[in-house]
Amino acid sequence: MNQPTVLELQTQLSRYLNNAITLEGFRDWFDDVTWGLAAEPDSLIRQKAGEIELRIAEFTNGHLTEQELKDLLRALFPDSVDRVESMDFQIPVTYDEPIAVTFS
Repeated sequence: MNQPTVLELQTQLSRYLNNAITLEGFRDWFDDVTWGLAAEPDSLIRQKAGEIELRIAEFTNGHLTEQELKDLLRALFPDSVDRVESMDFQIPVTYDEPIAVTFS
């Protein structure tokens, strides 16, 4: 399986944080796509996945409530997790004056 991108991680995490999927649903996806990622060279996706895994382990071991887990996960992608699902990509279109070419 291909390594996930940071955007894919943000999107799936956003779905969990916004209650579109359960923690179990997020973990099913997360565990599948990050399997073996720890053996990869250091990267942003590896760091973020490691942080998520740590926070989920803390929750699973009873050290965090689910709300505390969500708060900590939300902090991993400040100002972006809630916006991932609602991002609107627009490409500005500009029109230059037409060029008239005459041939004799």
